[in-house]
Amino acid sequence: MGYKVCMRLYMNGHGREWKSNMSFFFVLMKGNYDGILQWPFSCRVELRVLGQGDRRGDDAVVSFQPDPQNASFARPVCGMNVADDVPQCALPLDIFRRGGGYVENDTMFVKVVVRN
Repeated sequence: MGYKVCMRLYMNGHGREWKSNMSFFFVLMKGNYDGILQWPFSCRVELRVLGQGDRRGDDAVVSFQPDPQNASFARPVCGMNVADDVPQCALPLDIFRRGGGYVENDTMFVKVVVRN
């Protein structure tokens, strides 16, 4: 029982982040338990791109605290909320170009942690 969410990841950035950052959008979706959940969504969100191989444990981490005034974090009234035009989190593309460790065998692992 909880919030229904999805992550949108733009590998080459989005909007003003284009070609400089990997952009992450945390999107709330209409779910079965919305009637008993607290709105607006206010939990801290942490995103981790997990280090692999020699970089194992050296994760690239960004986090954000949702703005309760932002409509993106209100209770969804249709399939999913519209993500704000500005990414909630961004990681500089340079960290992925500097010799690897985050992508191996064309695979990258992203972990999303939601905290009260």
